[in-house]
Amino acid sequence: MGSRWERLLCNEQCELVGAFIWDLTDTLNKETEFNECIALKEGHIYHFSPIRENYSYSSVAILNNGNVKIFKALNCPQKGDKLDDVIRYITDSLSVPDKTALIDRVRNYRHYGSYLRIDPQSTFNCK
Repeated sequence: MGSRWERLLCNEQCELVGAFIWDLTDTLNKETEFNECIALKEGHIYHFSPIRENYSYSSVAILNNGNVKIFKALNCPQKGDKLDDVIRYITDSLSVPDKTALIDRVRNYRHYGSYLRIDPQSTFNCK
């Protein structure tokens, strides 16, 4: 298996339980509850979160020059990191083609996920 970070997120059977990882650089590359298997790649940006909607604290990880930068709990500004900080990091630190389209996907990160609503009355713990 690949990088140290990849070994922490996926086991040999590439199974995640109760979470998803979605590549915002290549949106066809994802790991969800549908037995898909993600490939973690240098220079890519990943949205990950628990799949239970009411516990959906979205985070973003960026692999850059062999390092991982993580922005936590994006949909909870009072508890986590700000989306503007993610955008600034991408703008300042990544050299990727079509950066504008990538930043647009990052701004809309909630569209790239797989969520499970247990209780139709449930809501996000933070907005």
